Amino acid sequence: MSKKILVIDDDPSLQRVLRAALVEANYEPLIAGDATQGEEVLAAERPDLVLLDLNLPDQDGLATLKLWKERGETVPVIVITAQNTVENAIQAMQYGAYDYVTKPFDLDELYATLAEALAQDRTMDESRATAEADAERQTPKLIGTSAVMRAVYKTIGRTAVTDATALIVGESGTGKELVARAIHDFSPRADKSFVAVNTTAIPGDLLEAELFGYEKGAFTGAVQASPGKFREAQGGTLLLDEIGDMPLPLQGKLLRVIQEREITPLGGRRAVPIDVRIIAATQVPLESAVTEGKFRADLYYRIKVVQIDLPPLRERREDIAELCSHFLRDMSARGEIPPKKISSDSIQLLQQPDWPGNVRQLQNLVRRVALLSPARELDIEAFRRFSGEFQRPDAGQQLGFGAIVEQHLQHYIRSMHEIGETDVWQDVMGTVEAVLLRLALQAAGGNQLRAAELLGINRNTIRKKLTEHKIEPRDFRQVS
Repeated sequence: MSKKILVIDDDPSLQRVLRAALVEANYEPLIAGDATQGEEVLAAERPDLVLLDLNLPDQDGLATLKLWKERGETVPVIVITAQNTVENAIQAMQYGAYDYVTKPFDLDELYATLAEALAQDRTMDESRATAEADAERQTPKLIGTSAVMRAVYKTIGRTAVTDATALIVGESGTGKELVARAIHDFSPRADKSFVAVNTTAIPGDLLEAELFGYEKGAFTGAVQASPGKFREAQGGTLLLDEIGDMPLPLQGKLLRVIQEREITPLGGRRAVPIDVRIIAATQVPLESAVTEGKFRADLYYRIKVVQIDLPPLRERREDIAELCSHFLRDMSARGEIPPKKISSDSIQLLQQPDWPGNVRQLQNLVRRVALLSPARELDIEAFRRFSGEFQRPDAGQQLGFGAIVEQHLQHYIRSMHEIGETDVWQDVMGTVEAVLLRLALQAAGGNQLRAAELLGINRNTIRKKLTEHKIEPRDFRQVS
């Protein structure tokens, strides 16, 4: 069946042009002269795509687009406008437009944009259903089915049912807080509070007050009492992230809290009993800090009842595809992007780096590309264009030969098309032939037979081609 394209534009001449162009391209055109009529056609016909003008007689096109986004319309929209301003372009993309085309536009380019938008939209239903299911999950989740992650899950399961203090060790961005949350969520304390404190984010002289709380007037600026993080987590779980950076004097007080199960707020006179499970996390193993005297050995052994070592992303590259899909579903569920997928060749590309920032770095990169690319499937070109990565001088070594050729010919083909050139095939193939012949002769030291074998052609063919391109083999002979 022909795809239905709804055109919402009040210009009769443009309506005629687009109607004829869409019919010629085997689409079924639906025409509306204003936003109100467009709404009616949208509801009655459920078109596969909308071409929306911004300057409509009854309602601004951007307002229409915003309304559709707010009510969850998923039909792809291509904005067409003569009002080519920065504000219009930015707002159109913010309100969910697939692309933004300015008048006058080239019909061939419009056809290409339509085909791309419709092709990407075929995956929407499946992706949307998955996104909605994912949105039902209330808390962030650990992702990955690699062997190293399965081992982590087993340790979480064994640890969660106990009340033991746990130490999570892993590089920055590996998901230490997610592991702590999983321990909490699967523990008998799941219905109580989970409180996380990054000890590096709070100055040392304030960290004690932040953790243990304080009474009114305990210090300058303490205009009212504060319960502190331990009491906020009462009955639940307290995560002390980057515990290795905790000042030594405070380490001694923390040790006493673990042993005595009570805290004394600053300015307070009586100890307050606490019932809190403590989980600590660090991106650097604490053994060296203990050896250097920067971390108390007795505290180290008290928090390391169970240690969970989180693998870096480079040690579980097979999880990257699942992670990327999860990131895209999560963004779609939050309404940041329409449902999108990632191509298999992009996954292969993303499996190559070492990812020093681990899952967080990968997530930020995928998020950036998903937000900036209008495509519903994120391919290598989308990552090359929008990620800010994979553009190093040696990036060509990571691409296949076809991709390299395509990269170099894109601008040339577009330029030839714009000036009306009709002999591109002969020009390109002739140039490639001449280059191949010269390089083969250079490698073979001017020997035609060896050059022909290298190219996979016979000696008669290479002689004919050398004559056509006026290439003299003797010019490539090595001088002894």
